[in-house]
Amino acid sequence: MQILALDISIHCGWALGRGWEQPRFGVHHLPSFGDGMFGTSFASFHNWLADMMTVHSPDQMIFEAPLVAHGPGINAARLSLGLAGIAEMVAHVRGVTASEVMVATVRKHFCGAGHAKKEDVGFVCRERGWMVSDHNAADALAVLDFARHALLPQGAPA
Repeated sequence: MQILALDISIHCGWALGRGWEQPRFGVHHLPSFGDGMFGTSFASFHNWLADMMTVHSPDQMIFEAPLVAHGPGINAARLSLGLAGIAEMVAHVRGVTASEVMVATVRKHFCGAGHAKKEDVGFVCRERGWMVSDHNAADALAVLDFARHALLPQGAPA
């Protein structure tokens, strides 16, 4: 089973893994104009995600649930919810199961504490040999690890 995990943001972390094989990961930077209008960012995310789905044919997509109750404002909420909606739509159109998971749930699984900081996630990634460039890729890898444990038998080559 091929899983695509996302840390959805203007700097979108992604991780891709087939079964328990070594994952691929990175960050896709969306254009942002800082004016509170996100049409260009949404279109760019849609096109990038559609390309990822075409090239890698994931069976499952999972992403961190948007945090809007504690976000820095209406623009962050609009961006987070809009990107999550686009991710769900792209998965639906392609017949791929999409799900979201709470950040605290992922961090408890990955770091042992739901209140773990971004730096803690990066540290665990580097301990596992995943040389992440920033916290966006690290968060996506943590989501992928969570999904693997939730969806795949331990150690199975699936």
